[in-house]
Amino acid sequence: MTLLPLLIVPGIDEFTLLPRLALFLSLTLAFSGYVLFYNEVMRIVPRGIILGILSFWAILAASALWAQNPVRSTFDLAKHVPAFVMCILLTRSLCKDSISTVATCQAAVGLLVSVIGIAEYFNASPISIPSTGRPSATFAFRNLAAAYLATGAPIAFLAYFLGKTKWQRYLGLVAGGAMILFLIYTRARASWVGLAAGIAFSGLAWTWLVFQGKSSIRSGMISIIRSPVTLSILIAIGLGVLPDRLTEAHNQRFDEKKESFATALASITSPGGDRGRFGMWASTIDQIADYPIIGVGLGNWEYIYPLYDDANHLFLGGQVRANSSPHRPHNDLLWIWSETGSVGLLIYIGLLIRIFQVCLRTLVTGTQDDRSTVLASMVAMVAFIGIGMFSFPFERVPPEFHFWLSASFVFICSPSPATRSTTRLRTLTYILLPLVLLGALIITVRHIQFDHHYINAHIAYLKKDYEESARSAELALQHGPFEHQAYMMVGEGSYHREDWEAAENGYRNTLRYHPHFANAHNGLGLIDVAKGDHLAALEHFNKATEIIAGHQVAIFNKGICFESLGQTDSAIAQYRKAYQGYYTTPYVNLGAIYRKQNKVDSAIAIYT
Repeated sequence: MTLLPLLIVPGIDEFTLLPRLALFLSLTLAFSGYVLFYNEVMRIVPRGIILGILSFWAILAASALWAQNPVRSTFDLAKHVPAFVMCILLTRSLCKDSISTVATCQAAVGLLVSVIGIAEYFNASPISIPSTGRPSATFAFRNLAAAYLATGAPIAFLAYFLGKTKWQRYLGLVAGGAMILFLIYTRARASWVGLAAGIAFSGLAWTWLVFQGKSSIRSGMISIIRSPVTLSILIAIGLGVLPDRLTEAHNQRFDEKKESFATALASITSPGGDRGRFGMWASTIDQIADYPIIGVGLGNWEYIYPLYDDANHLFLGGQVRANSSPHRPHNDLLWIWSETGSVGLLIYIGLLIRIFQVCLRTLVTGTQDDRSTVLASMVAMVAFIGIGMFSFPFERVPPEFHFWLSASFVFICSPSPATRSTTRLRTLTYILLPLVLLGALIITVRHIQFDHHYINAHIAYLKKDYEESARSAELALQHGPFEHQAYMMVGEGSYHREDWEAAENGYRNTLRYHPHFANAHNGLGLIDVAKGDHLAALEHFNKATEIIAGHQVAIFNKGICFESLGQTDSAIAQYRKAYQGYYTTPYVNLGAIYRKQNKVDSAIAIYT
């Protein structure tokens, strides 16, 4: 609880995700050894939960068998292994009294993270932590910090409700309020909506409890209004309107839609507030329609989606471009549905329904502390699901950790007898659990080694140092094919030193892992241009533009081919089509054509 939000390792590409995943796997592996070898008496997990978790785990793992890129499925599976295992182990071994200790740890680290983030917001932080969008504290980007805050604040407030000492209760109040304030300062609307949904859902559950005769409406409302937690949240909202003093200028700085708390709130329903998500979701549904039963395989949405991205869709669409492409649909349910099919989605929804059934049952039969724990856990779990409707907490370690931790709290509070594990079950678990965790840890460590070199390759590529980029990419690939663009960088380096055979191998290896990567087809076309085979080159450029209709580089290269083949009118049409405000090279070539045709005025106009 305390280490995961703080661990960052600058110098690798995914410097917050992968180190935390490796730590999570290591600690869960150690914890599994403790539980299996030293904890004789175990609590029974509610019926159906283990079956649901194992079934969902099984469909995630099995999807590698039909995925176009099974390597990606395998290392993506490692992201979910520790959370599932931790939930089962905690449910079977953690005593109810320890929940307050865990909540206190969450309050302590949540307060520390929030202080760092709030200081960043006011440009007063004494330390500078790498970030692509502040305020982000130790999370590299504010939306990722917000997902941690929205799912973690309810657990921090538990320290107030369950704390056995005054300092624990005060810590829970202050930390919860600070986390809410930092959440407001992130301007992350998905996390705001998710947390609001969690609070509303728990409110409905409490109302249901009232109708069950387990609580009084009047006394309950009075206690909520008078609660220090309510005051803490109101103070946070009041301070949330203060303007930021961020001075760092970069692409991910607050834009006009998020200049203040009020404008960010209003932008949720304003035109364009979805940032292209609606079009991406609509295109994803088209993809699901073609792979309805078992999906495209875990982690493989990214490789299939370019065929369905449509700039002329009913909504906005057009998310795949020559210089960028989405890695996920920004909707966890659609993501799960597209990658594991209707089978995986139904298993996941069934598991969620079963978890919330246990919540409602425990609210009726549990003590006051049990009810507080369950209501707070429901806020955290629904917040996770709500954020997942617009973002991707499903793949990030801290939010998924919070979800399954909250689920284990619910199971611990539910009435279930303790039992001794059978010899057969213990023997099976001894073998399988550590092996699975160890395998996932080895994969993650190799991924970290890959990223250490890949980030250098990426930086060199952005600086147009293609030779250095290729060298670093080759070093990265020695640890595994974790990113298809590493092969692309190898191909680019070979192309620029005119090693056509090595360049072609690099581009074709890219297509091996990402069959619909337009830039690789463009690279193969350039090799054919260099060899003088313009007709073969046109085939590759056409494939690139079939995948991305607005691929301005491939369109420009088609113009070069037409010009070389003497088809001047077609070349002029392609150059005009390829022009972008930030990509003016096509007009240079177009001006040259007009000069050859002695159309001086046209050439001057184009150059101007």
